[in-house]
Amino acid sequence: MIRNRFNVRYHFVLLLIALVAFSSLLFTSNRHIVKAQDQDAEIIRVNTDLVLVNVTITDAQGKFVGGLKRSDFTLLENGQPQTLFSFSTEETPFAAAVLLDTSGSMEKRLSLGRSAAIRFLDGLRNEDVACI
Repeated sequence: MIRNRFNVRYHFVLLLIALVAFSSLLFTSNRHIVKAQDQDAEIIRVNTDLVLVNVTITDAQGKFVGGLKRSDFTLLENGQPQTLFSFSTEETPFAAAVLLDTSGSMEKRLSLGRSAAIRFLDGLRNEDVACI
C-alpha cells in the first residue's frame, strides 16, 4: 500500500514536471513566432483630413426628417465651423432584434405586441435583417 502511494505520487510529480516543461517550450516557441510575424508585417500609415460623419435627423417627436440639404447643416469641431466637402443622403440596411415580454403581466397585451412585431417585419426591406 505504501509502495503504491509512492508510485502514484512519483508518477504525478513526473507528469507535473513534463507539463511544465512542455508549456514552457510552447510559450517560447510562440514568442518566436509572434516576433517573426511582427518583423514581416507591413505597417501602413495614412493621414487624412476627410472624416465621414453619419447622422440621422429626427424631430421633437422622434420621427425621421427627410429632404434636408447641405445648407441645413453646420458642422462644428471644438466650436469652429468645418467645411463640408461632400454631402449625400442614403438609406442603409440595418439589423434589429425585437424582444417580446411573454410574462404573465403581458397576457392581455401579448397579441397586440405580436401584431406590432409582424407589422414591423412587414416593413423591412430586402437588405434589412431582424429577429423576434
